[in-house]
Amino acid sequence: MNGRLALCLVVVGCVVYSDAAFGTSWLQVQGQLNDVDVGQSGVWGCNAANDIYFRLSTEGSADHVGTDWLHIAGKLKQINVGKDIVWGVNSGNNIYVRNGIHHDNPEGTGWEQIEGSLTQVSVSSSNNEVWGVNVNSNIYRRTGITSENLKGSGWEQIDGGLKWVSVGEAGVWGVNSQDNIYYRSQTGYGQSGKGKVRNMIYFVTARSFPFFY
Repeated sequence: MNGRLALCLVVVGCVVYSDAAFGTSWLQVQGQLNDVDVGQSGVWGCNAANDIYFRLSTEGSADHVGTDWLHIAGKLKQINVGKDIVWGVNSGNNIYVRNGIHHDNPEGTGWEQIEGSLTQVSVSSSNNEVWGVNVNSNIYRRTGITSENLKGSGWEQIDGGLKWVSVGEAGVWGVNSQDNIYYRSQTGYGQSGKGKVRNMIYFVTARSFPFFY
């Protein structure tokens, strides 16, 4: 029984580190952006003037570079893409979500301001978990998010201090003002909640892998 389990783990490891996951080459796409993000709701970005753009034909699971950029009304300095929702912050650190996103209308219907102030926000494209940081490097997690209420209902402050945070299937990651890297344990691969923080260190082999203490 243990031997079979070990074999399954080896197979999973081979999938994770498959060379196919790294692609073959870079393809330049027309346009200029200073922030871009991709999720189940497609590719979204904003430029140096805080203009917002959506890449047509990139929503869902399409493995496609898209067809053109669609200008979206509004102004954001940073944007992040979830499933049927997009989050962003503007130059005043006000928080916004894009409502009305679905298969027949992938660009959505309009922006709605969310209470609070953040300098950066991140949303998981798998479960719409939302985390963000403010000007004081305080960390916040959005509470009350459900399939019926994608924008949630409140903010919960999380211990620690980060200048940038990112959330996805591999959990919640971040960097602080000294560029140290942190991983929030018990937040990855289907888990939800605030988890607990772990500092990251590395050991060197033929390939460097992180481990935690």
